[in-house]
Amino acid sequence: MRDNFFQAESTSSIANDTVWTDTAGNPVLAQGGTVLKVGSTYYWVGQKLVSGQPKAINLYSSTDLENWTFEKAILEQDGSKPYLTYPLWLGRPQLLQRPDGTFVVVAEVNNGDRNRNQIAG
Repeated sequence: MRDNFFQAESTSSIANDTVWTDTAGNPVLAQGGTVLKVGSTYYWVGQKLVSGQPKAINLYSSTDLENWTFEKAILEQDGSKPYLTYPLWLGRPQLLQRPDGTFVVVAEVNNGDRNRNQIAG
């Protein structure tokens, strides 16, 4: 049995209950998402959730899990599709990589009556 299986060396600390900022100094807006490692780069997708604003699924990248660069909003409530209309719920994004190397985002859309649909794009 490996006694130190869950132990890691600490090189820095993460402060809870604080606003994380990206490498440009902007707040990281990536609630309820996932992190996927591809090669030496980590990709973090999460929901941009700001009260009174349309939601988006944001993508960040990092090579050290500490410094995150905003890449782009990969899915936005811009009204281009019926499920991308504000104020529908848009959240819980998952970033997946298919065997052929392409990426897929799966997110939850909820119209308020518990009618939840899974979408990919």
